[in-house]
Amino acid sequence: MISRVGGGDTAASTTTTLSDAQNALQSGDGNDVNGETSALLTDSKKHDAPPAPSSSVTSTGLKVLVLLAVQNCSKNLLLRFVMKEHPKFLTSAAILGVESVKMVLALLYIVFIERRPASSAVQFIKQDRRNTALMCVPATLYSVQMTLEYIALGNIDASVFSVLVQTKLLATAGCAVCILGKKIKKVRESVPWKNLQFLDDQTHSTRKNS
Repeated sequence: MISRVGGGDTAASTTTTLSDAQNALQSGDGNDVNGETSALLTDSKKHDAPPAPSSSVTSTGLKVLVLLAVQNCSKNLLLRFVMKEHPKFLTSAAILGVESVKMVLALLYIVFIERRPASSAVQFIKQDRRNTALMCVPATLYSVQMTLEYIALGNIDASVFSVLVQTKLLATAGCAVCILGKKIKKVRESVPWKNLQFLDDQTHSTRKNS
């Protein structure tokens, strides 16, 4: 075991030390050698032991999750406030404005954070034309989704919308099974299963309150 863990010269020296300890044991130096041998065995067990699992969620990750939750809630509330009166403007124009702001912020990140020229984004798109063309499909579906969100928030409450929009978990699971061929294990103790149960409870409670 020790010769595998140490590797190379360290393993050879450790094995030699153990053999010397055994020879000393046979010659009669019992107490000192026993302590030395037990220390060597303890060190080998420490090397063989698997590393302790690191924390799955960091403080930065928690901050991002909280920020994402605040952003989603505020977006739904603001859209409901705007759309409940059915204003006379094109939803496509609103979506185009939002995406334009995102593009400007992304370019500012490239220029000021990554210290690269804004033209590098254009060069990247030209070099990766295939993936850029493939991205047109999800981009079109995203535009349709955003249009439907405007229509939905003009007719239902923000709380109901926030709960119902989480059914995208079921849609994602269905696409993973049908398109990617994944298998979903039905384990009641797992986190995804608990999330689906929580979503179902929230849907029923929202219906009762409305």
